[in-house]
Amino acid sequence: MEMFQKNPRFIGMKFPENIRPETLEKKYLGKLSKKALSFMKACLKLNPAERITAAEALKHPYFEDLREEDLRKVNIIEREIDTARALSVNRANQNTRSNNNIALQSQKSIVHEIEKPPLLAYDTKYY
Repeated sequence: MEMFQKNPRFIGMKFPENIRPETLEKKYLGKLSKKALSFMKACLKLNPAERITAAEALKHPYFEDLREEDLRKVNIIEREIDTARALSVNRANQNTRSNNNIALQSQKSIVHEIEKPPLLAYDTKYY
């Protein structure tokens, strides 16, 4: 505090006097849910050993609603992926059948050409 008061940049400035610190419960009563207040208190612990870790924070009850919503979204996405996968398989099967039909037609055409007797010179209409 003494360094602050002696620094020329801060001459005339004072820290606000906080005679009676206000608790989080008192300050946010009625403004935050109990879960939110519990989460905030866990995050703002002064002692790092007592403070909530990131993994613990994600598991805090404050985020339960978000987890449930995320699970619903994941289920919707999984259904969409399954539908897209099924459509893709159907398209692949259709393409395979179509390609098989084209190949079969080509084979028939080739066999038909092979089975034709060769043209003789007298088969032309100008003979």
